[in-house]
Amino acid sequence: MTTPSSWLLKSGHDSRRFGMDIFRGMISHQVGDPSHLAGEISRLKADLVVLRLPAGEVSLPIELARRRLMLIHADTLVYYERNARLPARQLPGNPSDLIQEAVAADQPEIEELAKIVFRQYRSHYHAHPKLDPEAIAAGYAEWASSCISESLNGNGGQPHIDRKTWVVRNDRKIIAFATCMNDEVDGSVEILLNAVDPRHSGRGVYGSLLRHTVDFYRQCNLERIRISTQVWNYTVQRAWVREGFLLTQAYDTYHLHLDSHGIASE
Repeated sequence: MTTPSSWLLKSGHDSRRFGMDIFRGMISHQVGDPSHLAGEISRLKADLVVLRLPAGEVSLPIELARRRLMLIHADTLVYYERNARLPARQLPGNPSDLIQEAVAADQPEIEELAKIVFRQYRSHYHAHPKLDPEAIAAGYAEWASSCISESLNGNGGQPHIDRKTWVVRNDRKIIAFATCMNDEVDGSVEILLNAVDPRHSGRGVYGSLLRHTVDFYRQCNLERIRISTQVWNYTVQRAWVREGFLLTQAYDTYHLHLDSHGIASE
């Protein structure tokens, strides 16, 4: 199956996980001609299109609705950034917690922790009534696992220097993790996925892990640290603000429900 445009790509992972033909597309800046873009979308042979647009952009959703495509607002994703050259706050951590870079043997434990944490996390996937919640949680576990694999074996079996996963251990058990990817070209690092075991929440584990990450990348001559979440996730956003992060971007996520033959009635 091919796509009519390079900005609309089939998601192999999502399609296999949910047993559907799922495409994804993201427009980071100005939408351009909404009629042209809506035409590309309507010609897709897909069950579901996950579309991200700058928050507040309405021209393309209006055009898609005009074509009688089933459009659902699934979430709003917010990005926060921090100056990577500034040191983290100096606060005492729990002396029984140990923050280390993950190793290959940690992969199963991190996968299991991701399943536990993200089973309760509402993402845009939950806007689709036919997507199995257990498969959604498994998807986050797969994401966490792939981050570790890429960091350890990303370059012909050699460690991938721009990928790292940090873990917090308590009594030798992993109680939190954060996966990161840095881009030396634009001078940024993004915290892709992070989680804390709910049995250890409320005692500063997440803040300690975040400050450790900030201090590590401050020494890597990068300019910015980025992180994202759904807009409803207020608690973690308050934690980011305390650590010097500021809101910089927001994207609305839409689900377009198409039948298996596509919809091209214009």
